[in-house]
Amino acid sequence: MQNLRERTQAYAAHLGMKPTKSLGQHFLVNEAVLKKIIGTAGDINGVPVLEIGPGLGVLTEQLVQAGAHITAVELDRTCAAFLQKQFSTVPAVRVVQDDIFRWFSLNREELLKANIILLLIFPIISPRM
Repeated sequence: MQNLRERTQAYAAHLGMKPTKSLGQHFLVNEAVLKKIIGTAGDINGVPVLEIGPGLGVLTEQLVQAGAHITAVELDRTCAAFLQKQFSTVPAVRVVQDDIFRWFSLNREELLKANIILLLIFPIISPRM
């Protein structure tokens, strides 16, 4: 059985990709951090969740297991296509390939109803501030 780091590296190698600094990408590979995020989210069974920058879907998988209804907004086309394939049979997951700031401006109503779960990293927000 592969650990989270090995599995993420295998997905990335399969897709021929590495995190892109200009997009502020990094891949979640620390299982302790993943567990802490899910634990902090609390009871999200049946709750609408907005996942910003889901990358390769590591957190998305855990959100699905917790019963959340997920809108995953991913800018990277390769990651978005991978996620759409990975979660194509999961009705509780909707993958959107878009810039999160553009998506926010077009989906204010949905945003007000969702719990936002993300790994907040400075490169994502600093160019916009």
